Amino acid sequence: MHKFLAEIIIHDNVPTDEVIPYPGLMWWQWGFIIVGSIFLISIALLILKTKKQGPPRIPCPLDHFNATIRDLSQKKLGPTEFGVESSLTLRTYLQQKSASPALYQTNEEINADSLQQLNIPSELRLDLIDFINSLETLKYNSPTASKDFAPEIILKHMVELVYRIHSVPPRTEEDIAAPPALPSSEPAQ
Repeated sequence: MHKFLAEIIIHDNVPTDEVIPYPGLMWWQWGFIIVGSIFLISIALLILKTKKQGPPRIPCPLDHFNATIRDLSQKKLGPTEFGVESSLTLRTYLQQKSASPALYQTNEEINADSLQQLNIPSELRLDLIDFINSLETLKYNSPTASKDFAPEIILKHMVELVYRIHSVPPRTEEDIAAPPALPSSEPAQ
């Protein structure tokens, strides 16, 4: 029986000269397949990566202020330069906190505009205006301000003011839409 099977396998009637073996893909075809696959995978990864990122992070004005104060405390500046840098740091914080152009405003404009938007109490507003005025005096190199120049004390006072401002809750839409409360005309008892 084994002999019969072997004879069938050997004497198969398939013509061998008509079957051409498939040579496979050529090198350049393989190159297109590889480059195309890499391109498609990189596009898919890019799409997945952008979906995972979410909305951009809005920097906290206090973080920027702290970094600037750290840099400012390490600089050795004269009274005028220190006054300019301190004023710029405080105005930048106010601008970021209130979304108003405090950086380019005069002290009066800051009092009228930016501080109104911050919704801070009046005693804190007066402290801040006094501090901004003292920085202005230092900026323009008043002889009395140069005599009493102590950068550590100025920075400490500025940090305290900013942290007090930062602790005030932000204004709500109702606060902005509501007209300001008028003082009472009734006599205090």
